Amino acid sequence: MAFRLKRKETLAAAFSRIAGEELAAAIAAIQQPEGAGVHDARKTFKRLRALLRLFASGLEKEAAADADRLLRNAGRQLATIRDAQVKLTGFDALVRHRSAGPLAPLRDALSSRLDLAISREEPKLPALLTRLRKLTRHFPPIAADAGWSVLRRGLKRAYRRARDAHAEARAEMSLEAFHTWRRRCKDYEVQLQILRKAGGDEVARQLRKLARLNAALGDDRDLSALDEALATTGGRPREKLTRRIARQRRKLQRRAFDLANEIFFPKPTDIVADLGRAWKKWLRG
Repeated sequence: MAFRLKRKETLAAAFSRIAGEELAAAIAAIQQPEGAGVHDARKTFKRLRALLRLFASGLEKEAAADADRLLRNAGRQLATIRDAQVKLTGFDALVRHRSAGPLAPLRDALSSRLDLAISREEPKLPALLTRLRKLTRHFPPIAADAGWSVLRRGLKRAYRRARDAHAEARAEMSLEAFHTWRRRCKDYEVQLQILRKAGGDEVARQLRKLARLNAALGDDRDLSALDEALATTGGRPREKLTRRIARQRRKLQRRAFDLANEIFFPKPTDIVADLGRAWKKWLRG
């Protein structure tokens, strides 16, 4: 798949092509057995929602809102399986072989939760696939004459929201603020990926930083979910693991703030102006 604009393609054609490819990938991922494709499907839903936000000013509002609502609900439907997967894989990554014996009952409990989530959600997947196939046929079209002004509005909004969420997370240091910051940063990264061919070396550098930032925020989120899952257990092994989680989260948060200070230093107006110049230069070949 090519999650990017092509020089000889209109924005309307690019939007339709990317949406179709992403929906096809989501449908294929959901059909994988035992929840193996759930993570990929949820990532695809997030990319599609970011795509809708990027092109929002060129779309019919009600149709775009309907598509966004369907994709949001699809992601939520798969969230139970994905959350259980995250907690189990996070446990394995954190514990490895050092204390597997004393912590084996904890791992068994997390594994059982995953099996239960899959058994509950799998019967609902055919209905979800039907809704996604319908969306493939009726995804909202973008205006045929859409140009840079559409991209400029979407990119400026995404950058500003990520920048504001960074400031709020630093001020509040709460789980909710970090979660919002992560979603905003991921939106901006996905939208910038669409322009990576047009943006040149500077966009490539920004994308590398954003990927590292979002990885740190994602790992922090996963560890917080694991810590919450372990909260109902007791004993010395659990206490050691909780302290290990806290140390790792502090490292990840410091890394995220350091990267964000570099990424979100420029003003939104300056960012989109630079991107606009790169876009025009790219179109000229």
